[in-house]
Amino acid sequence: MGALSVAVSFTYPTVYNVSTKGFFDWLTKDSSAITRRRTGGGSTITLAGDTNAFSSGLCEIDWTDGTPGASGFHTDGVYVPWDAGTPRITLTFPAGADARRAIMLLGNFCSSASNTVKITASLSDSSASTVINTDFVNTSGGIGGIATIDYTANSAGQTLTIWLEPTGTSGFDDAEFVAAGWLSFAPPDPISLPWNKSLRRGRGAANSGR
Repeated sequence: MGALSVAVSFTYPTVYNVSTKGFFDWLTKDSSAITRRRTGGGSTITLAGDTNAFSSGLCEIDWTDGTPGASGFHTDGVYVPWDAGTPRITLTFPAGADARRAIMLLGNFCSSASNTVKITASLSDSSASTVINTDFVNTSGGIGGIATIDYTANSAGQTLTIWLEPTGTSGFDDAEFVAAGWLSFAPPDPISLPWNKSLRRGRGAANSGR
């Protein structure tokens, strides 16, 4: 049997260096539609479904082993707004029989009574049940969150697919993607220090169309 779990933390860093986290591969996408990856990472992460971009984000993403651009930073990202057509951002990560961890820096902008970014995770070999996480809830403005997905498939050559879906009621509610990476992960003893701090930020006008 495989294993699959999803957890969301509401502590959001002001600076996050994807090159210092031990990722086998990482991916970011900025408001200029430039997708950057880890040099030598094999382009193992895919991103699709984002339709808009935002500026003035909560977190600065830094890198020193990227392409294009060996080093640099950005403070923006991409998103998909809520509408009746159930839009979703889709990411895929490689999966195998070893324990792995995917980490995603996300955002949730809310202009209605409440917006939840629903996170759905599924393994291609169905060795673990699909997981739906609805903990990323926001009631006003913009907040950031970090989603951690621990997963193991039954065999090599499998895929972890993640869907990010805003479930609010306004076209200004959204699901935002900033950065993601994955690494091999040996679960430690069950001792954790959960992050509970929440942050808010304003919307940049240049790319948000708001």
